[in-house]
Amino acid sequence: MLSVGLCEKGYIVVNTASSVISALLLPGGLTTHSPFNVPIQINEASNCMFDKESDKAAMFRRAKVIIWDEAPMMHRWCFEAFDQTMYDVMS
Repeated sequence: MLSVGLCEKGYIVVNTASSVISALLLPGGLTTHSPFNVPIQINEASNCMFDKESDKAAMFRRAKVIIWDEAPMMHRWCFEAFDQTMYDVMS
């Protein structure tokens, strides 16, 4: 598995899935709402709520890869909220 191989090399890998069942199958996997703070009630103005100076933001900056299983099951606003938040965190 890609994530296991990267973790063995010392890289940080964020495993996430759109459903709980898929998250259980990933090593260290969580549902998308947990690591990304994607709101449950999503709209086009939604944002992932975490501070760009937080430990979570630092983890995303150090991560080598983010694996989002079952991504097509999510609404496009989830990706837009995550994309905007990552843009803010990385700048």
